[in-house]
Amino acid sequence: MIKLSKQHSIFLLFIFLVLTTVGIIISSFSRQSELKNRKEKSYLNAKIYSERLQQDLQRGFDLTSNLKHMLIDNNGTINNFDQIAEDMMEDFISSIQLAPAGVVTQIHPLKGNEAGLGDLMSNATRGPILKYGMAKNVATMQGPFKLFQGGMGIAIRTPVFLDDNDRDNSFWGFTVVIIKYPEIYQATLNSLQSFGYEYSLDATESPLSDNMLHISASIPNIERFSDAQTETFSLGECTWQLTVSSSKQHLGNRFKFIIFIEIISVFLITLLSYLLFRLSEQKEEYNILANYDVLTGLYNRRGFMHRLDELFAESHRWISAIFIDMDDFKSINDVNGHAAGDLAIKHLADELTRFFPDNAIIGRTGGDEFCIVIKDKTPDTVEELVKNAVTAIHFFDLNKNTCCFFTISAGFADYPLQANSRTKLMINADEALYAAKADGKNNVKHYKPSMSDIKRTQLGFNLSSFLKGIPGALLVYKAADDEHLLYANEDMFKLAECKDFSELLEYTGGSFKNMVHKEDLDRVETSEVKKINQDNFIEYRILTKTGTYITVQDMSRLVHDDNYGSIFFVYLREKGCII
Repeated sequence: MIKLSKQHSIFLLFIFLVLTTVGIIISSFSRQSELKNRKEKSYLNAKIYSERLQQDLQRGFDLTSNLKHMLIDNNGTINNFDQIAEDMMEDFISSIQLAPAGVVTQIHPLKGNEAGLGDLMSNATRGPILKYGMAKNVATMQGPFKLFQGGMGIAIRTPVFLDDNDRDNSFWGFTVVIIKYPEIYQATLNSLQSFGYEYSLDATESPLSDNMLHISASIPNIERFSDAQTETFSLGECTWQLTVSSSKQHLGNRFKFIIFIEIISVFLITLLSYLLFRLSEQKEEYNILANYDVLTGLYNRRGFMHRLDELFAESHRWISAIFIDMDDFKSINDVNGHAAGDLAIKHLADELTRFFPDNAIIGRTGGDEFCIVIKDKTPDTVEELVKNAVTAIHFFDLNKNTCCFFTISAGFADYPLQANSRTKLMINADEALYAAKADGKNNVKHYKPSMSDIKRTQLGFNLSSFLKGIPGALLVYKAADDEHLLYANEDMFKLAECKDFSELLEYTGGSFKNMVHKEDLDRVETSEVKKINQDNFIEYRILTKTGTYITVQDMSRLVHDDNYGSIFFVYLREKGCII
């Protein structure tokens, strides 16, 4: 072996020491950066998911608050408590209770919860907490504790004062909701764990206790993780604490071997590639939240337009854009509530993924509006796909006994035959959709240049506007035994001396037969009078909200509705007044 010169040997040793030192420095820096990054993400997720937990638990407080305001509005009474409580019930609720003067007198559901009836104020465990909430006029939490019917629960109790200016004399009692745990927040914790994080949840037992109870955890001893971060929040005068940590282990001794590697550059490239990959992974996690619709799981408008830009950057012979809109979506919300509207949107989203190819880009671009982009299929093929979707029968289950049907309209345009840009393609498809809506809805329109002249204002005219404009009192109710009221116009409110539909439902119990004088009821409901369409008016007396009987003349039509079955459309006019 030929010896190197002393100068070269020293220089070679210097290079070795420098490369080794650089490797150690880079390894140390990378470890610190990774730990800092994990701590930041753990802190961010602890903050985000603690807010979500508050939102989950707040649902229980909202229920007690709603009951409180009902009691205040009705001077300490709630009519039809069981029906109201049943409407409020959700999967995470064990029971809803009323406790005037701190004594539980009403529970829904009562079966299985009978032991909950009784005086809370004199209870050694619950009484001090209720007195604390009453003194400070704040809602309180207590728990967890075992439920009578099994499982664990947390009690939320809100004090009710009928007069804020005279609390000493106007204390009514408490509205109480018993929520199930972990059902009320389990979805949030499962979501946190699905993103690769471990958690521990603790809370004080009551406002009068500083003792933290261990509520739930994905693993024991999460505090031993170096990146564990804790977020604390207060709710119901109790303190909650969420601790979050990344479930992935530290990189360990991997970086120590860098000083023994001869080709330091290879290791540096690997290290940089790893860091870039980690940054890309973090970006992808947040892109999911930014680009996808939470309700349907489809692209939101931002994500959809981004994918469309990517598609236009590629080379495709055909690109078709389809706008699909639910017909009379507002009526679904008005008649059945916003929860039914959400069900309708989710159901339609699921159906669109079945009707269109797997490589189609599908997005929810508005409230009930969806957009689909299909590539490399002829306009005729696209039209057939759209027609299949529009002509299909769309319905979803509102509950075990009721289905809700709806229809959709669609318009589509093609690139490059009808548009020379992405923007123009979307405008054309949108105009085709409005043409379909203007042409009676529940149909498909392929874009034509003449569609640009369609006045969209004509679409604002709907059945609701028509019914409101009818001169005279109009009433719609089911022909079934309960004769449930479905609709009344402004003139009907005036005739019945009510301010709105809610007031009409309240004093009639929601039934047409409760409006009719008992002596006239049999005559009104005889088959020859009410079960067939009449060309002449019939006369009978109806009861108004103020207790006055008014003689009215009635002309009705029995029709069939796909949603409600047989229903009566009744036109009423006043003939005279009987006290």
